[in-house]
Amino acid sequence: MNLTISYTPNIGVIINEAHLNWGAQRELVRKLLNSNYQVQDRVYDDIGISQKRDIYKDYNGSNNFFFLNYDENNLLFELEVHAGADIMVGGVLLSFEKELSVIINDLQIISPLITKIRDGEYFFRDLQLTVSDQEAMGGEGNALGYFYCSVNTDHLIEE
Repeated sequence: MNLTISYTPNIGVIINEAHLNWGAQRELVRKLLNSNYQVQDRVYDDIGISQKRDIYKDYNGSNNFFFLNYDENNLLFELEVHAGADIMVGGVLLSFEKELSVIINDLQIISPLITKIRDGEYFFRDLQLTVSDQEAMGGEGNALGYFYCSVNTDHLIEE
């Protein structure tokens, strides 16, 4: 059984029954998910970037892999899903078993503003999300290989 995630742009995500709003404190998110996680906090001094994230694998006993990313104040601002989830976005079901072309067509019904970042990777500005196929992620195949959503996707917008 796959993990169930519901994503609402500008609000946050629901993972199973846990409501995780963008800006939620890291400790609260951990408490709500009530599961094992691996902390991966890094500081890249040479470029002045810090990365804070909790990595969840096989959450709730299902085969999945996702990251919850936090800002410098430990506030939730991004979700990255790499495997094993069914993701609902505005009534559209994204699944890691579905071909990316089908997902793109389905998402374009609710968000026509789409940018091709590169082969196999697409950005939906209105939804503040990107999706990639397995090949773009270094694997083989055209099924969904990566889902990313954030409170702010300005870094993905080309001027």
